[in-house]
Amino acid sequence: MPQTKKLSNNQKRFLRGIAHGLNPVILIGANGLTDNLMQELETTLSHHELLKIKMASAERADRKDIVDYILQQTGAELVQSIGKTVVISVKTKTRNYNSRNNLRSPPALTETVKATRPSLDLNPSGCPQNSPIRPTPAIDFR
Repeated sequence: MPQTKKLSNNQKRFLRGIAHGLNPVILIGANGLTDNLMQELETTLSHHELLKIKMASAERADRKDIVDYILQQTGAELVQSIGKTVVISVKTKTRNYNSRNNLRSPPALTETVKATRPSLDLNPSGCPQNSPIRPTPAIDFR
């Protein structure tokens, strides 16, 4: 599933800013990449377009191999890699508005009908004619 369009530097900068406040969603332990972990990664990427991954592997070369394998298998693009933390991004084809990311539903494409309100006849004091509320008389505090 390789991604056809690469992210520009400005897009990566924007995504890094968003990812700064995210907590790692996937934690890769000492066992490395397992089938269950890859399955969970695919599920998580279907819900989130931007994902922060934390690895417990100590060797730099091992971490690079893991990241390369993840990018190859998922079709995601590397946004940032600092130490043991990696941020990846994948563009989903359809956005899931009912997932846990609290996005609003897309606006309905149906025609909306405006509710009409009867006009109120106001008396000179600004209150409706048949209103139980009566204007208070002016009080002179001299």
